[in-house]
Amino acid sequence: RFLMIHFIQARIWDVRRLEAGSCIESLVHGRVVNSAYFSPLTGNKILTTSQDNRIRVWDSIFGNLERPSREIVHSHDFNRHLTCFRAEWDPK
Repeated sequence: RFLMIHFIQARIWDVRRLEAGSCIESLVHGRVVNSAYFSPLTGNKILTTSQDNRIRVWDSIFGNLERPSREIVHSHDFNRHLTCFRAEWDPK
């Protein structure tokens, strides 16, 4: 599996089936997605950050990716900064 960011979506792809339009799931956000990462130990969760000032954790082990399992609002104001906000997993 791998993730691809496309405007307001983070798309999940299966490298064994790379055909046009064959993404497994699209994780929709309110604004542009800045980053997306699988959890480093199990790969069962996905962490995304977006310009809508939210950090989202998607729990892919349960197969329901319509809504994130956890959503954290952060106070980063993108209109005042040149760099995009990113979050990464702590492997501990």
